[in-house]
Amino acid sequence: VYRLTGQPLSSWQGHRAPPAGGDAIRIALVPGDRVRLHREIATRFDAMLAAGLVDELAGLRSRYTLEPSMPSMRCVGYSQAWRYLDGEIDGEGLRQTGIAATRQLAKRQMTWLRSMPARAFDPWTPGLADTLVGAVRSALAARAAEGGIEARVLPQRALAEREPWVRCLAALEVPSTGVVDFPG
Repeated sequence: VYRLTGQPLSSWQGHRAPPAGGDAIRIALVPGDRVRLHREIATRFDAMLAAGLVDELAGLRSRYTLEPSMPSMRCVGYSQAWRYLDGEIDGEGLRQTGIAATRQLAKRQMTWLRSMPARAFDPWTPGLADTLVGAVRSALAARAAEGGIEARVLPQRALAEREPWVRCLAALEVPSTGVVDFPG
């Protein structure tokens, strides 16, 4: 480090350059309707079971030396399916414990998201994609006015065939050059 920069490594440690374009635009999707969230979690877990979660784990266990204590096997879904395959719980127990574990994970994630300095949006709000694109545009316009970034608008037809959430993600991409493309 010293030969390349003329400074010892210790002078660089603890000093990080701010990200290009300033602070990140932080957006959190935080569901407001707990009943709907719980219903969606149950539907998603049922879909995982129907798609072959148990067979997938059985196949992994037959091909690899796995232990239930491994981080990859402790994740939601696999840990409950492991217990099912070992005969500790039945099919309904697998479903119920998997849904409960997913709900606990969602609760921890929402607690974490609420602790972040981010604008929160309910993911089930009608027109959310357009709302998010508008919020990002406003933030980018403010930064452009400060001279922090250059923004250019892509024609809407370039994104017309993408799903709304993909349009939002396209609006959020900020390359290291500081040039931002977002839908027009």
